[in-house]
Amino acid sequence: MVPDLRELKTEIDTTYWRNWVAHGKVGTLMPGFAATEGGPLDDAQINSLVDYLLKSFPRPIRAANAPREAAHD
Repeated sequence: MVPDLRELKTEIDTTYWRNWVAHGKVGTLMPGFAATEGGPLDDAQINSLVDYLLKSFPRPIRAANAPREAAHD
């Protein structure tokens, strides 16, 4: 039920984490934690959590024109 954040396959940036924490994940049990969503976190708390997630689960953003690495068997 809970994804391994180290194994996410998507490119992740600050906006991704902020939206996920603040508004939840559609189609999952992940609720929105922002006060505006009925959750317990204000903007400063969300920003602090996003900073933690960025540092703990880094995922480089690939430039739009950068080639993808070939898959290895």
